[in-house]
Amino acid sequence: MIGVNKRILHLTHTDIRSDSRILKAMQVGVSLGCKVIGVGLDLDESVAPTAASGLLDIRTLRLRSRTLNFFPRGVRHVLSLLESIVRMFPFAVKCRPNVVHCHDVVMLPLAALVSLSTNSRLVYDAHELESNRNGLSSRLGALTLWVERRLWSFVDLLIVVSPSIEKWYTDNVGPKNTIVILNTPEVCAVQPRSASYLRDRFNIPVDTVIFIYVGLLTQGRGIELVIEAFKRNHDNAALVFLGYGDYERQISKISGQFNSKVYLHPPVPHAEVVSVVQSADVGICLIENVSLSDYFSLPNKLFEYAFSGVQVLASKFPDIEQVVSRYRLGVCADLEIESVVEAMARLKDQAGVDVKVDLTDISWAAQSMRLSERYRRLLSLE
Repeated sequence: MIGVNKRILHLTHTDIRSDSRILKAMQVGVSLGCKVIGVGLDLDESVAPTAASGLLDIRTLRLRSRTLNFFPRGVRHVLSLLESIVRMFPFAVKCRPNVVHCHDVVMLPLAALVSLSTNSRLVYDAHELESNRNGLSSRLGALTLWVERRLWSFVDLLIVVSPSIEKWYTDNVGPKNTIVILNTPEVCAVQPRSASYLRDRFNIPVDTVIFIYVGLLTQGRGIELVIEAFKRNHDNAALVFLGYGDYERQISKISGQFNSKVYLHPPVPHAEVVSVVQSADVGICLIENVSLSDYFSLPNKLFEYAFSGVQVLASKFPDIEQVVSRYRLGVCADLEIESVVEAMARLKDQAGVDVKVDLTDISWAAQSMRLSERYRRLLSLE
């Protein structure tokens, strides 16, 4: 194998076992014949784990500091960060990696230290626009940007999730060897569910158009807007929420209204999302403009809907609109009630129309080939 005796170490503050993007990136290293190791955290989240190859060496740390509930949340966060660095660093150095693949800014200081200690190449994989994202205070945003700028010279490869975020980093942090890796699903040999799965599960009539929302049930995802639009025009339509989060109780309560046309589906492993969505008609991707990261985003769900073959109702944001338009995925709407109601009506009329579009260049196969090429360069395999 080309990468024999080469090691790629992935560092993250998430649980790798349920992080499909990290698992897919790790698998790219395995395909090159490298020894691939991942170190993450046990977060006790309710999301189902994603099936992982037995060739991946995944270490999951359970932080003691997370149980210190007598400390304020901010103090626990700092203690957790310090504990993760202290516990990960010795193991990371012992691994003697050739490439350190750092996921998100939280692990960047540790990754830079490991890279410096082992003379390894550093990949900074920014899953968002790290310094301007939903829920981040202006003070933490400024600190995040300061950390990125201070450690920028250590980074050998920057990975981002959209062209606009790539441009933002170039303009605001500095030019860097960069690649865009889209959050597209790996459409593999998962046992497909019945084409009538959602209709059978919730007893939805055949002539009813099924709208589905996939993802976290929380603020900033357009959930309130979708529900309000659905209230105004729910004739011959059903609304399914697939996920977990703060709004679960609210959605469960609403599901008793509208003649039981709103439904809550528990989360499923990432690899099974496409097979569930295929039994719907329209996928909802109404991200709110609550941060630059959201405004410049290309969310996982957008591509999950695309590869499910359903129409998409999406936010009229630059990167999202470009993809929806280029691949004829559906309709983009302004984040206003009338615009969303109108878009839902259009999509109800178009439901069942089979539009064949070649999605090869946004497939995970295409993304993995691009990442593989960059790994080869970093590892001097060609």
